Amino acid sequence: IISKIIKLPFAIRDIHHQLRHYFISTNIIIVFIVMYIFYCNKKLGFVSLTGVLILLLLTIGTVKKCTDISTRKDMYHNKLHEEIGDVLNNMIPIYSSNTSDKEFKRLRNIQDTLDTEYTGGILCSARLRILFSIFNIILFISINGYAFYLYSTKQIKLGRS
Repeated sequence: IISKIIKLPFAIRDIHHQLRHYFISTNIIIVFIVMYIFYCNKKLGFVSLTGVLILLLLTIGTVKKCTDISTRKDMYHNKLHEEIGDVLNNMIPIYSSNTSDKEFKRLRNIQDTLDTEYTGGILCSARLRILFSIFNIILFISINGYAFYLYSTKQIKLGRS
């Protein structure tokens, strides 16, 4: 419990930073871009809005999975630190009963599990970034391709002529 209380200010600061610098600013930009595209052409606006909604749905599922991995990683991290504290507090009984190898093996097993969860978190974050990149490329191509189609069929014009 003490380790969670100690980490709380850092977690709050990180959440505030993420919200302020990424989440809010990005969403405001996306809303205004979609509104502007709707203003220019309703069909093109629907294409961009559909793409943004699909991206939102993909994001929700992926972020939930990454959050679950991060929660497990945090649980193992706390468990490891508690176990290390217990071993350090009980060094005399551990050495007197000659169970140090057993205790270190137990700590190593917890560390290995933590390492596996940490790697899983990194991989999940990488998959999320790859998903964003691929979908943003597809969204870019589809919006610009549809805009070119609308221009070639004379449904929209370039400039204000």
